[in-house]
Amino acid sequence: MAQKVTQTPAILTTDNEGVETAYELIHISSDIVAGWSKYQQEIISFYSKRMIEDLELQRNLMTCKSINEIWDLQRSFFENSSKQYSDEVQKLAKLGQHILPTELTGVNDQINQ
Repeated sequence: MAQKVTQTPAILTTDNEGVETAYELIHISSDIVAGWSKYQQEIISFYSKRMIEDLELQRNLMTCKSINEIWDLQRSFFENSSKQYSDEVQKLAKLGQHILPTELTGVNDQINQ
């Protein structure tokens, strides 16, 4: 005859330090999500502006009367867009530095020891 196996559910107990750690992790997680959200919003905003400027370039090219006007318009466009992309990379780098809370950098050091 088969034996009946019974299991009792494990009861998790924790001390106050464990509870505090859980709350800290929840706080850190929400900070990371907020940081990523801000980062993504910045990217979307930047690309929206760039698309508008790209369309304006096309519209302005249609009104050019000479090849010199076209060259000047394109030169100006590429100079401005290059600067804007460079500025955006710097802005995103700064935002990215704040996504990962400083509390986790210490955890990383402890793991690698």
